[in-house]
Amino acid sequence: MDKELDRLQHLSSFALDYDSYHEKLEPFVELAKTITDSPVCEINIIDAYNQWTIGRTEKDLKVIPREESICHDTIEKNKPYEIKNLQKDKRYRDRDYVVGAPYFRYYCGVQLTTKAGVNVGSICVLDQKEKGISDKKKEHLQYLANLVVQYLQKDQLVYRSKGKLHDLQQRFRTLNHDLRSPVNGIVGIVDLLLTDEDEVEVSAEDLLMIKDCAEAIVDEIDSVLSPDKKTSNKSGSDNILLEGVFEKVKRLNAPPAQNKEISFKVESQTDNNYSISVYSSRKLIQIVSNLVANAIKFTDNGGRICVRYALVENDEQKVLKVIVEDNGIGMNGDKVDNFNSGEKVVGSSGTAGEESFGIGLQHVRQLVAELGGKISAESSIGEGTEFTVLVEAQNL
Repeated sequence: MDKELDRLQHLSSFALDYDSYHEKLEPFVELAKTITDSPVCEINIIDAYNQWTIGRTEKDLKVIPREESICHDTIEKNKPYEIKNLQKDKRYRDRDYVVGAPYFRYYCGVQLTTKAGVNVGSICVLDQKEKGISDKKKEHLQYLANLVVQYLQKDQLVYRSKGKLHDLQQRFRTLNHDLRSPVNGIVGIVDLLLTDEDEVEVSAEDLLMIKDCAEAIVDEIDSVLSPDKKTSNKSGSDNILLEGVFEKVKRLNAPPAQNKEISFKVESQTDNNYSISVYSSRKLIQIVSNLVANAIKFTDNGGRICVRYALVENDEQKVLKVIVEDNGIGMNGDKVDNFNSGEKVVGSSGTAGEESFGIGLQHVRQLVAELGGKISAESSIGEGTEFTVLVEAQNL
């Protein structure tokens, strides 16, 4: 279990934007189809709850529950995983894509293994007829998998660079606060002395020079910070509107909600012109999407899930508050207490028999901590669950 949590943490470090890779990965998809003479190729990522198809022939987003995925089994291995006839394999013969359209029979998947030796997903080919491919073709498929990983790792480097820039900006804001207060104090003292001529033992000219120097320091701080002040909150190439972040949350999670005929809404209770860094936006999308996936798992068909977000004032700090609420089966008091105290919550099967891996909420807690935030839960058996995430706006 710890190994899987480590795998998820490693995957989260890539902060993949699942619906942005289709065109970029299309050459790999087409080459895999040509090499193996297969009509279908998918590049899949396996997270705590779902399999996300980030590359395939069709352009629309595809997501299925992790336990319905063959690639979920592929990442548990360290060599190509081939099934010549899915219909004859008791593990997969009853899957929807085998008994119904597109009636897949053949599958071969190769792991997407990072430099750290972690399998984050797979590239696979499928066919409607029983067949097999040569070891040489599997070797070529492995080369393709390595190229896909190299591409994703380059994207990760860009993301990490933005993260370092974000940290640097945070330090500048801290520097602004730490320097501004004492310098303004100097200015104030000089003003006080200038108004009390009898107590001044230095010339007014010297005092004015001290004041000018102090004000020059404050102006210099402002000049450094002004291009990217959070107080101005201007949208730029490295920023994304809060509204856009939650639109993506809705777009990514609508398909799995529809699969269970669950009403899924995202409601804004704040100024949607507020923007946050791309670095923070990807973390936030991971957090909320994982909570929504958890809600889908434990909500009956025809149920409802609502995500609400707002910028609120908390102890004179602006805080982003996100609530993920469902009317699902809920958690008992012991599980709620364990979660809120930071202890492990024992997993259980979903309302449609979805398999439990017991690490989803632990992973979410880690992601929230990475943004310096807090998460809590309220729930009762049969009355649904409400998760609340609080993150200081300055950390975004």
